[in-house]
Amino acid sequence: MVKKAICLMSLILAMTIAAPVLPDTILQFGFEGTVGEDLPAMNDDTGIWGPFTHHEGANPGATIKYDGDTAADSPGSTSAKFTTDGTATGNSDTFLLLAGTQDIDLGSYTAGLTVEALIKANSTGTGYRCVFSEEIMFKMYLSADMLCVDRKWGPGKWNENFTQITADFTGLYDQWHHVAAVWSSIPDGNGKRLKLYIDGEEVAGIEGNPDPTQNAIPASGFAVGGYMRSSGTSYQYWDGYIDDFRLSDVALDPSEFLIAASETARRPRPTDGARNVPTDVVLNWAPGIAAASHNVYFGNSFDDVNQAADASPEFKGNQPLDANSYSPPGDLELGLTYYWRIDEVNDANADSPWKGAVWSFTVGGKAYNPDPEDGGENVPIMGAVLTWATGLQASSHDVYFSSGFDDVNDADNSLPVGTSAYKGNQPIDANSYEPGLLDFGATYYWRIDEVSAEKTIRGDVWSFTVADYLLVEDFESYESSTDLEAVWQGFGSAEGGYVNLSVEPPGRAHGGQQSMEVEYWNLLGFTYADAARTFDDPQDWTAVGIKSLELSFAGITGNEPDQLYLILEDDTGNSATVNHDDPNSVLNTDWQQWAVDLGIFADAGVDLTAVKKVFIGVGDRNGSADGGKGFLYVDDIRLYPPRCLSDYAPTGDMNGDCTVDFEDFDAMANDWLESSYTLEGVAPNNNRLMLWYTFDVSADGNAPDSSGNGHLGILDPPPGVWDPNGYKDGCLVFDDDTAVIAPNDIFTGTETSLTISAWVSGGIGTVGRDNTILEIGTENDMFLRIDVPDDNGDVYWKVGDSLVWGDVETAEWLDLWNHYAFVKDAMDLGDPNDDVLRIYCNGRLVAEEVAGEPLAAHLVGADFKVGSQITHSNDFIGRIDDLRVYDYALSQGEIVGTAVEGNSLFVPLRSDANLNDDDEINFQDLAVMVDNWLIEQLWP
Repeated sequence: MVKKAICLMSLILAMTIAAPVLPDTILQFGFEGTVGEDLPAMNDDTGIWGPFTHHEGANPGATIKYDGDTAADSPGSTSAKFTTDGTATGNSDTFLLLAGTQDIDLGSYTAGLTVEALIKANSTGTGYRCVFSEEIMFKMYLSADMLCVDRKWGPGKWNENFTQITADFTGLYDQWHHVAAVWSSIPDGNGKRLKLYIDGEEVAGIEGNPDPTQNAIPASGFAVGGYMRSSGTSYQYWDGYIDDFRLSDVALDPSEFLIAASETARRPRPTDGARNVPTDVVLNWAPGIAAASHNVYFGNSFDDVNQAADASPEFKGNQPLDANSYSPPGDLELGLTYYWRIDEVNDANADSPWKGAVWSFTVGGKAYNPDPEDGGENVPIMGAVLTWATGLQASSHDVYFSSGFDDVNDADNSLPVGTSAYKGNQPIDANSYEPGLLDFGATYYWRIDEVSAEKTIRGDVWSFTVADYLLVEDFESYESSTDLEAVWQGFGSAEGGYVNLSVEPPGRAHGGQQSMEVEYWNLLGFTYADAARTFDDPQDWTAVGIKSLELSFAGITGNEPDQLYLILEDDTGNSATVNHDDPNSVLNTDWQQWAVDLGIFADAGVDLTAVKKVFIGVGDRNGSADGGKGFLYVDDIRLYPPRCLSDYAPTGDMNGDCTVDFEDFDAMANDWLESSYTLEGVAPNNNRLMLWYTFDVSADGNAPDSSGNGHLGILDPPPGVWDPNGYKDGCLVFDDDTAVIAPNDIFTGTETSLTISAWVSGGIGTVGRDNTILEIGTENDMFLRIDVPDDNGDVYWKVGDSLVWGDVETAEWLDLWNHYAFVKDAMDLGDPNDDVLRIYCNGRLVAEEVAGEPLAAHLVGADFKVGSQITHSNDFIGRIDDLRVYDYALSQGEIVGTAVEGNSLFVPLRSDANLNDDDEINFQDLAVMVDNWLIEQLWP
C-alpha cells in the first residue's frame, strides 16, 4: 500500500500544474512536460494506462491526447504510439486511471464535488466518450452531440437512483473548452444541486440527489478519459485532448474554476455576489500569474471601489504575494453589500499594476434562498408553501404577500394584518407561509423582513407565477419502475399493458427527466392494453373551475397503428371512454398534447366530483379484431380551467388571445385594402451576376456556376443528394450536414449594393431551429447571414446590421417552394453607413428598414457557405434551387423576373384579416369583426 501511494504521489507531482492548489483539491493534473515527450505506460493500478505523448495544451505548456479506441479493456494492451502531430497508430486503450488502488471513493464526499478540465473533442468521435468517471457514481461524457453528467446517489441498477443533466455540444468540437460538473448536498438559491458548466457558463442544472446520505456505492476507481467499471476495467474512451484536470471535494463557484491563467487576481472567496456572509468574513483570492504583491481596495460603494487609487480611503494597503487574504476591520454591518478589488503588482513588469474586477458580497441579515425561487413558474394553485432561509441574528420574520408588486414593495408592519400585504410577524423557527388558494396563471409577490433586537433588515421582493393547471401526474417522483408499478398498473388482454419508468436517456420525457412507457401487444385475438391509476381518495375534478384534462404522449418508430383512448371511472363504478380523434396518433414520434373536454364524461354519467380511476391505453376494450403493437410514452397529465385554444377562438381574433379587441383591429388596419395581385417581371441585368447556382442534378457532386465567372461550389461533405424535381429542373437537398463552399474572391470589386435570391423549400425538422441558407464572413466577423426562418419563425437578413421579417407560418414553409430575395441598397441617405435593407417573399416586399454597413471591408476574401453557417453549424434542412448573387440592388420587377424569368408572378393575399374570404381586406371584414367585438371564447 505504501509503494502504491508513493507511485501515485510521484505521478501527481509529475503532472500537477504550476499554479496555487486550493485546500479543497483532491487531485490536480496539468499533464505538463516537453511536447513530444512520452509518458510511459503503467500496467498496474497505480496510474496511467497508455502510453501518452505530450502535445500543445490549452494553456501554456503541454497536455496528452486520447484516441477513443475501445479495442481492449485491461492493462497490457498498450501498443499505441503517438506522434507530435497528434496522430496515433496501433491498438490502444488510452485513459488515465487515478488512484486505481480504490483509495478515492466519491461516495464518501457527501458535502460537494467539482470535477473540471479543459477538453478538445474530436468531431470524428462516435459513441459514448467519457471525460471522467467512477462508474456512474459521477460521470461526464459525450453522447452524440450532448455533453452529459450522471450523478448516482443510491443503490440499484444503472438507471435507478441517479440524476442526469445534458447540454448541447454542437459546434464545440475541435476547440478547447473548459467543462465542469458541480454537485452540492445543499441546493443553491435556485434549488439546484447538480450543475454543468461550459466555459464558465451554467448550461444545465437540476435539483437531483434528494438524499445525499444514500451515497452507498462502493468505490470502483476513478478514470480520466474512460468509463471506470466496478470490475476495474474500462471502456467508452475519450477521443481528443484533456488538459488541466482538477477534482475538488467542494462545490466550487465558476469564479474558482481553472479556466485559464490570468494576470489579474481571480477565484474570490466569498464568491462574487455571495449572500448571507458572516460579519467577521476573511477575504481570499488566487493571485495572478505575474503578481509580486497585491493592492487591496474595500468599501461599501461600487463606484468608489472601482475608481479607487492609492490615496483613496478604500485603499487598504499592499500585501506580499503569499498573503492573498484580507480581514476587514471590525464586524461588518448586517444586510449591507460590500465591494472589494485586488490589483496585482509587479514593479519589474511594465504592464503592472493589473487592475482587478470589483467583487461584491452581502453580509447576512436578509432572508435568502426563497422557495419557490424568485421568478419561479408553475407553482401549484393549491397547497403552495413559501419558505426561506433565515438571515443572520434574526429573531422573527415580518411576512408580506400580495398579487401587486407595489403593495408588497411599499408595505410595512404598521398595516393591518391579513387584510393588507402585511401578513404578520412569525417566530424565528417558522420561516414558512401558506398563502392558501391562488389564482390560475397569476403572478404573486412576497417579502420577508428579518427582525432582531438590533434592527429590521428589509428583504428583497420575490415573485412567482402560478401554474394555469392542476397536476395529476408528471412521473418525476418515482425512483424506479417498481415504484411506478405500485401506482400505475398495467392491464391488457394479452402480454401488453406493461408499464415502465422511462428515464432520459435512453428513455423519453416531455417535461423533466421521466415519463411512463406503456407497451401494447394487441394481436392474435387480444385487443387492448392500458395503464391505470386508482386514487386512494376520490378526486374532485370540478374544483376551482376545472373543465378539461390534457396529457402528453409520443410513439416510437416502428409502432403499429391502433386506437389511443382515455377512460375515467368514478367511485361507484360508472365509467366512460373517449377515443383520440386520430386513429394513427400512436405512430407520431414527436410529443403531442391531447386535450379532452371532461364534460363528455359527465354527460356519460361519470361523477367528476368523485373520480376514482383513470385508464390510458391503446386498442379497444370491447373489440374483437386484432390491433397493433408498439410502445407509448405518457407524461404531464394535467387538469385545466377554460382556457384559450386557437382552434376555438372567435372569428376575428388574429393575435391568438381568444378575444376580439383593439389589437386585432390594429392588425386589420395594417392590411387594410390589401388583396391578391400580379407582379410583372422585368429581366435583371445578368451581366452583373456574380454567382448563379442553378443546383441542377450534378454528376460529380459539385455545383457549377452559371454566371460565367467560374465560381464552382464544392460540396462539404461530397457528393450530396440531388433532386431532379426542384422548383425548376433539379435542386440540391440539404440534410443538416450538407454545405456548399463558394470561392472567397466572389466579391472583389463589390463595395456598395447587393442582392441575393433563391427558391427555398423547408424540410421536416426545420421548425424551432435556425435555418441558415447562407453565411459570409470570417470566424471573428460573421458579417452576412440569411436564416429562412430562424428559431423564432423569423426570416433574418444580416449585412452588418440586421433586418427581421417575423411570423412566418409553418404551413407556408414546410415542403413548399418560396422565392426569397434579400437586398442591400446603398441609397444616398446622407450617411455612407446608412443603407436600406429589404426582404422580398414571392416578389412581395415584406420588410424594409435603414441599416447596414459598407461591404468591401468585410466581404473580400471572406468565407462563403451555402446551407450552413461558417462553422458548419445550424445546417439547413430542405431544398434550395436557383441561388443568385448580384452586385447591385434589384428592383421589385427585376426580383420577379429573377424568380420566374421575366414572366408575371401571382402574389396571393396572406392575411388573417380576410375574414369573409373575398380576397380583399375591406369593410365586409370589418363588419365581421364588429359582430364579434370584445367576445372572449375559451375552451371548453
